Amino acid sequence: MGFDFAAALVPRKANIDRELQYIKAALLYADSVTLISPVAYIFQQLTDETYKKNSRQAVKLIQQILAMIKPSHPEVYNESAPIVNEFVNILRKNQFRSIPYVERLKFERHLKDHVYSIGDIIYQLMGNEQCHELDVMIRNKQIKIAQFEHTIDDVDKAVKEYFIHLNDALKNSYALYDEQSNNLMKLAVKDKVIHLSALEQRKITHANMTHSFIQKLPALETATMDELIDIKKELSVPLCRFRSKMLSYSDSLQALPWDNDFENECNILYDKEIVPAILEIKELTEENSFIKNLGNKMFSDKNILKSTGGMVVGIAASGVIASLNDVIASDTSMLIAGSAMVAEKIASAYSDFTQMKKEIKKKDLYFYYQAGELLTKYC
Repeated sequence: MGFDFAAALVPRKANIDRELQYIKAALLYADSVTLISPVAYIFQQLTDETYKKNSRQAVKLIQQILAMIKPSHPEVYNESAPIVNEFVNILRKNQFRSIPYVERLKFERHLKDHVYSIGDIIYQLMGNEQCHELDVMIRNKQIKIAQFEHTIDDVDKAVKEYFIHLNDALKNSYALYDEQSNNLMKLAVKDKVIHLSALEQRKITHANMTHSFIQKLPALETATMDELIDIKKELSVPLCRFRSKMLSYSDSLQALPWDNDFENECNILYDKEIVPAILEIKELTEENSFIKNLGNKMFSDKNILKSTGGMVVGIAASGVIASLNDVIASDTSMLIAGSAMVAEKIASAYSDFTQMKKEIKKKDLYFYYQAGELLTKYC
């Protein structure tokens, strides 16, 4: 199993802002992400348009949508419920096949039009930009959406189905739960409905601790999914080291995600380990300047200052020099006096620069540092 995350969110409203934030954090870190969200599942059904090929699927989708929009649009619910019940009765009594073909076509068209009209309300509640982002991720297979059979107003069956998803996520991936999902798992563990193995405890602790840290990165909320994917590709090697370090950190935590002390433990660990490590990388990066190192080498060698009249140092300090060719091209006198020494110093400075750059990239938290830098640059 790779770093496969499953993010589970109990719907609060019909918008998907929270889902996108959880996905962004998980997508930057994990190999794959499964989203457990009834709202996202409704959206997926609307966009893949499976309901257009199956009348029973269309009726099921309408029922799910109506249950979702009932609190915010009671008038739509009251108007649509009788129509949906009529559809259900026809399909339940297996009368559909006995209806004349032309009437059947009218029924199907009416059914699909009804899905489209109330589905438009879901799009409005979710937000156009958010819908576009989620659609891109689904179509590019960057995330998977868990399926739901029951509507949220069928409370007993809906909760049971949701809990099954939580339990499956725990066994098959690194489970990342929102607050309500954590509360549900807390009750299940307390009442001994489930028993967490040591490995499952490690995985769920790791996922939620990592989520806490990733969420602290600058500009994460405004970053697009494409930008996050590009960052992860660019930093694929340091990401491996970062994951290893995060596993070590999460193993040191005593609390589980639903415990009162979990957030405090994460914050203490962040301040104790993450902040100093990031500051160290930042300082090393700022000190490791090719032009700065080159200038220091030039100033420290009096023979070069005499042979070139300080010209190389001046050029270096201005940030113009990129290679020995640039030095030579700047003035033919370089070929006459001091060019060998200049070349040696440039080569030495560049070697030191590249070596230090490699060492910085080997730092365990370089991924985290550089991801923050790139997010700030993009956004």
